[in-house]
Amino acid sequence: MPGGRPTKYDPDSHPHRVYRLGLLGLTDAELGLAFGVSHQTLANWYEAYPEFLDARARAREEADGHIAQSLYHRAKGYEHEAVKIFMPPGADEPVYAKYIERFPPDTAAASLWLRNRHPDKWKDRTEQVVAGDLNLHRVFSDTPLTEEDWAKQHGAKDVD
Repeated sequence: MPGGRPTKYDPDSHPHRVYRLGLLGLTDAELGLAFGVSHQTLANWYEAYPEFLDARARAREEADGHIAQSLYHRAKGYEHEAVKIFMPPGADEPVYAKYIERFPPDTAAASLWLRNRHPDKWKDRTEQVVAGDLNLHRVFSDTPLTEEDWAKQHGAKDVD
């Protein structure tokens, strides 16, 4: 006779539910709240019920795929059919006007896509060149000091 409390896991509904919630992008902490269980219980379910873990993984892949596709279309620009609905004065019925709505390429989306897909070629680079005499220091202050006064305050040995 096994001990412990009976599981809340329902093999008939939980895989489907975790899939739907996974499509929304819920984290494991949020999934635990949705199911009313602790993080450890959720981890136990992943281990004990492969169909539950698989449903979560499929949902994440599908959601990521949709977002990647949207980002791709946004980066390259796209168009789609749309309809404007007008109600002219005195008309008995609205007028439907079909048109093509166009969205130009978005450079921020393209940059994000390329920096993540090919970071070796597209990463943001910052180069810092240090030149000059490293022994030379300039200090700016609200109270002006002579070099001699500054040297005394900072314990410098020789002031030339």
